Amino acid sequence: MKKIHNQERIKGKKAEKSARKVAVSALKKRLKAVLSSMLLATKRSSENKELIHELRVQTRRAVATLELYSEFLPKKRAQWMKKQLKQIRESTNAVRNGDVIRELLSGKESIVDQFQQSQQGRAILGKPLIAISDVLQKEHCLEHHIDQLLDRVRWRQKENRGMHFNEWVNKKLPGLLQDFLSSVPKRTAPLVVLHKFRIRVKELRYIVDLVHKAFPTEFYETISPEFKKVQEKLGRINDLVTLDREFQKKITEGTLEENELMRSFLAKNKKSIAQARKDFFHLCTPQFFAHFEAEFKRFL
Repeated sequence: MKKIHNQERIKGKKAEKSARKVAVSALKKRLKAVLSSMLLATKRSSENKELIHELRVQTRRAVATLELYSEFLPKKRAQWMKKQLKQIRESTNAVRNGDVIRELLSGKESIVDQFQQSQQGRAILGKPLIAISDVLQKEHCLEHHIDQLLDRVRWRQKENRGMHFNEWVNKKLPGLLQDFLSSVPKRTAPLVVLHKFRIRVKELRYIVDLVHKAFPTEFYETISPEFKKVQEKLGRINDLVTLDREFQKKITEGTLEENELMRSFLAKNKKSIAQARKDFFHLCTPQFFAHFEAEFKRFL
């Protein structure tokens, strides 16, 4: 396994920039993306279901950016921003859950009919997003707070002051990698732990998206596919658990015959969850993560 030495690293304009300047640029891009995605989702999500998914992704990316560059930010303002991003994402939960369930139930008409009869319309489920959007866009509230946060991005740790982006990234990433590896779940981990790990995978993936240009292209080409493999397995588990949770809420709302049909379906779904869990651990062995760590460190 070839170690990537410093002289082989990319020496582009971004790597030579001050880490603070790169932080300002990344924060502006990610936070403004949430604004534009929120506006589109509130106006056109009934036409394009992907807009809700895109908004959720953009909030996750923005949070990852705030976490990565936390040492440059005023703590209270960063916490306020993360709180708003969380509220935006949570306001889309009901719509997202409904979309996931309909996709999973494709081809199962009797179950779909029962689910749709007991679920509120998509427009009604989207009201929480519209409400939070109205508050945050009133007098450009969120945009104003974003601009104020960007104006206050500065070096807050004397020992790092003035570092080039490349140098700063190489100092930052090892700790983030170890935090990630320490969160890898054991085979006995409950589903809630797998869900938390899924979020950790996304966070590190989005951070790699932010910093990969400080490394040779091989870094991103090597690491990114590994993230996608893990996310796919964990995403499958998460979707099936979502279906189980939502149907458990509705199991007493139908007739006796309908409820029996739903119970039978849920029993099959629990087997699917168990299989998805096995599939995850079949891929994500200690050897898998040892290889992932070695490949990651090869570029540090």
